[in-house]
Amino acid sequence: MKVFKYKEKKRLEPRPGTTYATVFVKFNSEQRLQLKEHLLSCAKEVERAITGNPELEQQLVEPLKDFRHDSRHGDKKYYDMEEIITDAVGRLLDDDKDISEAMIGRWNKLFQGTEWEFGLEELALAPKVAPRVWSDLFPNQDDDNLDSSAGAQ
Repeated sequence: MKVFKYKEKKRLEPRPGTTYATVFVKFNSEQRLQLKEHLLSCAKEVERAITGNPELEQQLVEPLKDFRHDSRHGDKKYYDMEEIITDAVGRLLDDDKDISEAMIGRWNKLFQGTEWEFGLEELALAPKVAPRVWSDLFPNQDDDNLDSSAGAQ
């Protein structure tokens, strides 16, 4: 399974009438590009596989009973495969938008066990090291004492 590193997750406040909060995953530009390429490759492969096959084309837009919409989608109760793919790919094609954990979860559930499923790992940031000065190393001595003691030996 391919793993993409993210910078941080940003949790929004729950919308009125909901009990859950949307969580967006923020990537650095390199990881975002790699994820975008991964999702686009998958979308193109799905398109190649179904093109010219009416039965598969119909399955692309059939509601998936394991992928329930929330109440904001009106009469449409379930996601279909096309919607899951275009939501995730479209979100990453817009460079100003982060992808939500829910979109990633739907994508991975749809492609579970295939090369298109992917994992997330938090990007380890380099630890910040404070500049070191002589007095940090030898707090009880000053430069003058060291110079005079060196000459006395």
